[in-house]
Amino acid sequence: APGGGICQASTTTYRAIIDSGLPVVDRRSHSLYVYYYKKYGVGIDATIYPGTQDLTFENDTPGPILIQAYDTEDKDAFVKFYGIDDGREVALKGPYFKSNAPDDLKINDRVMYRNEIVWLYNVTYEDGTSKKNQIVSRYKTLPRSLPTEFVLKEEDDEIAQGTHTSAVD
Repeated sequence: APGGGICQASTTTYRAIIDSGLPVVDRRSHSLYVYYYKKYGVGIDATIYPGTQDLTFENDTPGPILIQAYDTEDKDAFVKFYGIDDGREVALKGPYFKSNAPDDLKINDRVMYRNEIVWLYNVTYEDGTSKKNQIVSRYKTLPRSLPTEFVLKEEDDEIAQGTHTSAVD
């Protein structure tokens, strides 16, 4: 039923998928902006509805994944993935809104919409290869004040524009 709370499980699982650097096959953001998810990553949510909307990911690691889900007495929900460490590293940059997105940020060859939140998501593998992705969440509307709550550091903006350099020791 609408507002039934099952999306807390899918959103928390989605964040574990992202943190693990696993490929997401199917995911949808909520249609309405959900304010209580912003503390843990505004725009990084996943809605599910049996038979029509699902959350699916691929295990591209060298072994099985154990998924542990639990809650605490404080009603916090946790999802942890355990498996073989293959050396991948995950970098998330954002959130980007229409008002703070770099001019050259494109979503499927189009400009960003006012009702979207975007994160740049990069997975680097042990052999040095990487996969660059975007997490795009589109809502019916967003609170006008929301972009002002998130100020990006200069280095985040440089990474988004592809001009960031770093020394390797």
